[in-house]
Amino acid sequence: MPAIYLDGGGALFKSPVVVDERARNSAIVGNARFIGEALAALNLEAINVGRMDLPGGLEFLQELIKDTGIKYVSANIRLSDGSAPFDAYKVFDWGGARVAAFGLTFARPREDLKLGIQVLDPYETAREVVASLSDVDFVICLTDIGYDGDHKLAKEVEGIGLIIGGGMGSRLMRSPLKINDTLILRCADRGRHIGVLDIKETKLSEWKEPEDEQRRARGAATLDLFKEQLPQKALRDTVDKLKTRLEENEGGASVYSHEIIFLTTAVKADPQVQEKMEKLKAINRGRVSRAPPPPRKLQPQRGPVRQQPNRPPPPKSGNTGTMRCRSCHVEQFFSWQGTSHSRSISSLSGGERRDEECLQCHANYLQINTKRVKEPLVGCEACHGEGGGHPGAGSKIVRRVEQAKCKKCHRGYHEGEETFDYMKKLELIRCNRL
Repeated sequence: MPAIYLDGGGALFKSPVVVDERARNSAIVGNARFIGEALAALNLEAINVGRMDLPGGLEFLQELIKDTGIKYVSANIRLSDGSAPFDAYKVFDWGGARVAAFGLTFARPREDLKLGIQVLDPYETAREVVASLSDVDFVICLTDIGYDGDHKLAKEVEGIGLIIGGGMGSRLMRSPLKINDTLILRCADRGRHIGVLDIKETKLSEWKEPEDEQRRARGAATLDLFKEQLPQKALRDTVDKLKTRLEENEGGASVYSHEIIFLTTAVKADPQVQEKMEKLKAINRGRVSRAPPPPRKLQPQRGPVRQQPNRPPPPKSGNTGTMRCRSCHVEQFFSWQGTSHSRSISSLSGGERRDEECLQCHANYLQINTKRVKEPLVGCEACHGEGGGHPGAGSKIVRRVEQAKCKKCHRGYHEGEETFDYMKKLELIRCNRL
């Protein structure tokens, strides 16, 4: 099959919160523009409008489409008058097959109100779109509705052959998941990985892994051997019928293989994109990334001064706890919630949860002021160091966690950890950032 490029969307901004009018000309939007231009250079057949693509406003996205020709699609975003601001789907040729790719996202009422849009139910919309695409050979859905949403979509909506998903939940699926006749792919975010689906057959139909094809071939060979040993013609005819049925059941299915490629510094940068990035950095150095707030008007004090409750200041040394980290690093906190570190205690049995040897890695022991506290998870400070005194000159926080730190726990206690691949494991748990 010829190569095509598709994207689940949500790459332009770091947060789904709509950018304030005062920041529309800031580095935030400039960075988003650069990412959009880089995506356009990939000649994508279609890319979904995700929540992280909308903070710049509809005008920003439509201007990007006009200037770059990038093929954004969204089937369930509507304006207040009911019209659609984006194409619902794109139709293209893939190895002689007529293929349609449509996009879905989810509602965020507060942000939708600012944008002047309404986001329709993704599942009902998907049924309507699939029903309208009766003249195509194959349907692909590009989503931003999350891990659980992709599963629900595959179970409830027939006629979708392939889902390329994004959004909340498990971001990286090493192997595709097959539900009914739908194959689900997920490949993290922020351009850190490329998912490659290699289809061996020229006809898009049912999905069949290479192992399935090998089992079919072995089954056919076994029937041939069995047939040679049968003396009666009637029994040989029965074997022929079984072999025919086996071939009919497997006929037309698409044999596929799947691979996740990690984009590290070892991958050579594209010269044109690199040149644009250097120009963008130069522009950003000459402007403030966030617009200054307008001056506040001082209001005369009325009535008695209301005393605020005393809150303990963060400790100057020792630990602070994961929830204290969340107060500033909101995006990183939600990114961490989607990793196995946030659920580390759940993999232990009742007895193991009382075993100090297990808890040394599956929990986080903190010294907060004079108290020793146990967090039932692998929190921020387990890897990045003590939060006391951060930010400040005395901070012990390290941004990049070295391999030796990881290997203190990942040292072969469990099956499959005998060989610890630091770079691959790091990609699975690292926080969202550009």
